[in-house]
Amino acid sequence: MKIVDVGAGGQDSGLCLMLQGLLEEGVQRHGGSLRVLGARVGIDAPDAAAQATLVLGHGRCLIEAGLREPDLVLQLPSEVLAQLREVPLRLGLPWMLSRPGWRLLWRVLLGEVRLRQMAAPLRAGRAAVDLLLLFRLLAGA
Repeated sequence: MKIVDVGAGGQDSGLCLMLQGLLEEGVQRHGGSLRVLGARVGIDAPDAAAQATLVLGHGRCLIEAGLREPDLVLQLPSEVLAQLREVPLRLGLPWMLSRPGWRLLWRVLLGEVRLRQMAAPLRAGRAAVDLLLLFRLLAGA
């Protein structure tokens, strides 16, 4: 079984396919493993009228089309996902003091990038940690 896979219905979604490509590239850069706690993270890209759910667990990620019982939802313009790769890593963490890091922080301050809690606080907290691990995985391309 693949580390990053697209579930039924996701093969027709541009957002799901983009997420698959970004995550597979990140997994390859980080030694072929995906370290996550096991949450359901929703991605909502209103500009593309697309949504996806990342089902994380057991070192794998299944990408489903639509928001399916997410613990936490990240709402952002679709191009921001690709821009996450531009944020460099320093000491294994995304370096937010870089030019790409500042651009991302600016978009957060403008309200273009938002988090919405969908589940109980403990599950949403675990999903937030998984989201940070995914950001680390995507950064530094």
